Amino acid sequence: MALKSLHLLLHLLFLANGFCNSDLHFPQKITISIPPAYDPNLHGRAFVLASGKKHLPSFRAGLSLEAIANNLYSCSLAVFLGGLKVWSSDHFSPFSPSKSCVLELTSNGVLQVHDDRGLVGWQTTTFSQQVQRLLLEKTGNLVLMDAKNYTKWQSFDYPTDTMLRGQQLNAPFSLTCLNYSFEVLHDMLRISLNWRGQRYSYWELVPERNISFARLGSMGLKLFDSNSRKVALITGSHSGKQSNRLLAMRRDGNLGLYYYSAVTREFQASYQASNKPCELPLPCGNYGICTFSNSCSCVPLVSKYDDPDGFCGNGNAAAKMEELDGVDTVLSSSSLRLINVSKEECASSCMDECSCVAARHSGDGIWRECLHYGLVGGVREVERGESGHSYWVKVLKGNEKSSGFEKTVVIIVGVFDGLVLCSIAGAILYCFIFFRKGFISEQEFSEN
Repeated sequence: MALKSLHLLLHLLFLANGFCNSDLHFPQKITISIPPAYDPNLHGRAFVLASGKKHLPSFRAGLSLEAIANNLYSCSLAVFLGGLKVWSSDHFSPFSPSKSCVLELTSNGVLQVHDDRGLVGWQTTTFSQQVQRLLLEKTGNLVLMDAKNYTKWQSFDYPTDTMLRGQQLNAPFSLTCLNYSFEVLHDMLRISLNWRGQRYSYWELVPERNISFARLGSMGLKLFDSNSRKVALITGSHSGKQSNRLLAMRRDGNLGLYYYSAVTREFQASYQASNKPCELPLPCGNYGICTFSNSCSCVPLVSKYDDPDGFCGNGNAAAKMEELDGVDTVLSSSSLRLINVSKEECASSCMDECSCVAARHSGDGIWRECLHYGLVGGVREVERGESGHSYWVKVLKGNEKSSGFEKTVVIIVGVFDGLVLCSIAGAILYCFIFFRKGFISEQEFSEN
């Protein structure tokens, strides 16, 4: 009964958008109870602020309660554009309250989220700054203001995975989603996969001049130098008069510009950094190969990849390097880069480092490059011999029919669309379920 009552309360608060104000004066305290029974599908919203309905969908802000792992709930202050969460206080650190979750604008000017015992999960650094009210602007910016309407804190200064139209940020800054990040640096733009302390980039843009700040407008993301001169523009290609509302990192590692379609009543992409699944870093997961037909295959000869200790410890002594033919990776490694070494020396250097599980060698003659990887990710099928590179993976000895360090493994991929081909019979079912699930769970960006 208590769980149903909470659902009803949050549903009523969701519908009561017309009764929300655009600002909240101190002292204020809004409390919602935590369900005694865990509901993995719970997405509760208690809206307390609204920006108006001039441009639909409109912005709303309030407490958000969502089910997370380990039978817990995460509670946060969040901003929504329609049904899409565009900012939240728990983006980097989820807060799991015990019995209730409280949003409070205290008399000393601090905005905080805490539980019934006073444990603070998130708060602003505005103590004794004469904060008078919390305002939700029409741009979706949450602002703490004093009596003279000076800004003391604003959510636009703390981006999460989304940048909103009208938002301006100084370089460097980043948008993050899960293990993915879009970085606007002074000298470049970069999208990366962050994996076990290492960064692997898979999209870059280097402008002619340094970047001082970025602003998202209706046309797209504009980049400016220190003299406010436009350096570059990332713009969408959609037709019609709809303007872009946001720039967001998706859960699959793609970056996109989105506009709201009045026809479909959904956010549609006007621009995507990667237009094909195989251009993404993990479309088939770790140790998967994205084929020409956008299906998934497993890397042959691998049975060690599900070991949490990898090849470190005693595992490296039982390993060897194998070259894979007809594949390449979209990832560029920053962990280790060797210059002017042969492909055999490149593979050997990976063999000597237990944390290295793959290596890529490119170039010949005067310029040759070797990159090390801590994962077998971003691997895709390419025409054999087209790129002048070699890609090596570390495997257990004894997994091949014939031995030899320089033996080339010919990968058979793309024969049947959707068919997973693995050389290890015991891994076939695992790969099929895991990789096909990856395609389903990381679909197009939506409001849900």
